[in-house]
Amino acid sequence: MPHPTWLAYTFAAVMVAVSLYCIAWLIEATRRSLQNHMDVNISHVAMGLAMAGMLVPRLNLLPDGLWEAVFVAIALWFSWQGVRFVMHRSTRQSAGALHGLSHYLIHLVMALAMTYMYLAAVATPATARVGMSMTGPTGTTANFVGLPLLFVMTLFASAVWQLDGLSRYAPSHRTLVGAGILGDPGPDGARGSWETARAVRGEAPRPLESAAGASPSLAPRLEMGCHIAMCITMGYMLILVL
Repeated sequence: MPHPTWLAYTFAAVMVAVSLYCIAWLIEATRRSLQNHMDVNISHVAMGLAMAGMLVPRLNLLPDGLWEAVFVAIALWFSWQGVRFVMHRSTRQSAGALHGLSHYLIHLVMALAMTYMYLAAVATPATARVGMSMTGPTGTTANFVGLPLLFVMTLFASAVWQLDGLSRYAPSHRTLVGAGILGDPGPDGARGSWETARAVRGEAPRPLESAAGASPSLAPRLEMGCHIAMCITMGYMLILVL
């Protein structure tokens, strides 16, 4: 399916920006000794750069075969992490277990979707594509139209879920100055935030906790925004190969 050049460059620019942000995230997380979501951001760097190269061939950094190996490795990693998660979590923790398992499953799906797009491009005759243009697959790959459609639905559902989840990290209390710090109601009847009380007592603010566990997460809303952008871009590219 042909697609506008300006749209390809726009999505490619967004993916490069996401990759650069994730690289900066990894550097800062390493400096702070934060280990939570390291694998997710590493995979986002690879996926962002790979999709930018698919959309704009001159931005492609690695041979197609090497990219395929990268995403197979990422898929195996998240498969293993998902199995470990199931083995170490009690079935009685239904809500937390479901969210934690979905965390690994969606990144497994993303890695498999990337692998599929490279295989679809390989199945397309060289005369029918320029570089790695997003055209429909031919041959054996064309028989699996339902697979990219399943990927698209899963990715868009994940994007909506993450968009809805952004509200989890929004401030839920007002930070009042001189009111409500020790439990006294403020002018509007609201009580001061718990974080304000900590600040007055000289305690450091508690870092945001990740949605999947107790470890602090670095800039969770930006990380979720990157994931949303990646899901939308990947879904768009999969639609082109339907």
